[in-house]
Order: sequence, then C-alpha cells, then structure tokens
Amino acid sequence: MRKEQTLACTHFILLCLSSPSWQQKVSLLPSEANPRYVGNLSRDVTEALILQLFSQIGPCKNCKMIMDTAGNDPYCFVEFYEHRHAAAALAAMNGRKIMGKEVKVNWATTPSSQKKDTSNHFHVFVGDLSPEITTEDIKAAFAPFGRISACFVHVS
Repeated sequence: MRKEQTLACTHFILLCLSSPSWQQKVSLLPSEANPRYVGNLSRDVTEALILQLFSQIGPCKNCKMIMDTAGNDPYCFVEFYEHRHAAAALAAMNGRKIMGKEVKVNWATTPSSQKKDTSNHFHVFVGDLSPEITTEDIKAAFAPFGRISACFVHVS
C-alpha cells in the first residue's frame, strides 16, 4: 500500500433500517454492548494486548480484531459492560501511542440516553475506503438493502 493511501484513510458508520435478509449478510454490533472502534493499530498489536490495556479502564466484554489482508492497518472493536467505561476509554485512549502508533478511539455506534426500539435498526461500520468515497456514494451502494436513516463519513 502506498503511503498517501494509508494517511488518507476514510471510515464511515452507517445506520440502516432494513429487511431481515440483510441482517443475515452482515455482522451486527448491538448498541447495548457500548462498543468502541479502535483504529490505526500496529500489525503487532493483538486482541490480548488491547484487552489488557482497555481493561485497566473498566471490565471489557469482548474484543474483535479485524486484520486486513490487503495491507491496511488493523482495527478492532472493544465492548464494555458499562457505558461509563466506554466513555472513559475514549478520553483515556484516543491519541495514545500503542507500539509506536497513535491510535484512534471512537464510538462504534451512536450512544443514546433514551431507550428506543431499535429491533429493526442495523449498524454497519466499513473502514479503509478510498478518500474519494463520498456520503452519496455510500448511500447509493447500500440503498438496495433498505432505507438509510443516517450515514456518516469520517476521514482520519
């Protein structure tokens, strides 16, 4: 991968209301689990190391590491049992260096103080896209799967 591609990496979070058939095609992250997206990781970082570091902030439920075979930086999702620990992880870990790389920590889903019916909502995170990808491109690509209630493009 060229250096300029690594530096201009695009990530987005998509919230979609969709048909049951789409639910079977994607891996879903439940909002109750207070998941954190952790990106810009060194290839030497392991799930065990992430759990060890983030568990110092609060008890972690799970860590799911995504290793990209195309040569992009790995990233992971860390789930906390309590929202307050997930919030503390953002403050404590965003921008910290782990194995020489400044990590990016953010919400994997949109937190909400009100409990609403989300049984028909599906959250999809897609990372490491070309910097030319726009919100409209994403909406057009996912439109066949159902109504899109929100789409956010985040350039890191």
